[in-house]
Amino acid sequence: EYTYSFYRFIPRQNFWIIKNEPIKFFIYTTPTEVDFDILPSITGKQALIKITENAKSKNRILVVNTDTEFKNDKKTVSSQNSILQQFENEGYDISWSKTDNYLIITDKDKIYSYNTDTDSTTLLFKKSTDTLTEDTFPTPWDTDKAGLFYYLTYTTPDNTDEEKPYYSITFKSLDGTNTTTLISKIYYWETREYISKFDDELIQRFEPFVNSPQCAQFAGKINSFIINNEAKGVLFKTEYGIYWYDKETEKYILVNNQPGNFISFAHDNSSFIYSVET
Repeated sequence: EYTYSFYRFIPRQNFWIIKNEPIKFFIYTTPTEVDFDILPSITGKQALIKITENAKSKNRILVVNTDTEFKNDKKTVSSQNSILQQFENEGYDISWSKTDNYLIITDKDKIYSYNTDTDSTTLLFKKSTDTLTEDTFPTPWDTDKAGLFYYLTYTTPDNTDEEKPYYSITFKSLDGTNTTTLISKIYYWETREYISKFDDELIQRFEPFVNSPQCAQFAGKINSFIINNEAKGVLFKTEYGIYWYDKETEKYILVNNQPGNFISFAHDNSSFIYSVET
């Protein structure tokens, strides 16, 4: 018999807490060795746990409150969330939002939120021919600490002679209510011919610009985006470059005119780190 114990430790407690010890928040007893995949929520107060007993069995999945301490060392967790387990069995990807009480559940054409407090799901997005091109799945999305869900849509105007296709970023609450548009139209150039000239003209590259149907500076299909409300902007990764959108000025900056990968924002959100392959 194997018993696995998991702990949460807070190095800096409030001054009125005299006893600072690790919290044993989860114990699992099994006759055989198993593998665990643990994903904490944004503050670590909850944890998504996947248990794999062997290569042939399906993962067992459950959410555990890390503030809860087990009093009995022999206690095992026998209950599991049937809703999450069904999504896991069907091959959906499950990850935390940037809040403690919502998970995001995705596959190639649907996105759900799951409320860990109410044990309920909400369909946030469903693939349709009028929201995205057929080759842009799964749809790029993001969440924020305020409990909002952001997603990308694609529109082809009825009269294509007058207007080019464009992207939009829409957001709603994680419970599916209060849908609002963040950026109504993001036009893009289908080639990188124009931005390739900035290989040598670095100063001009970083000049803010306004997006428009005639603007060739925003190039390539959008692969992903990251919302940063503290920095008051949106980071875009396209097939040809990296862009920053300032929500206050409503202007864009071409950060790099080669495909790259976002790494991290600074703790004060004054800058970010990215990489490019040359």
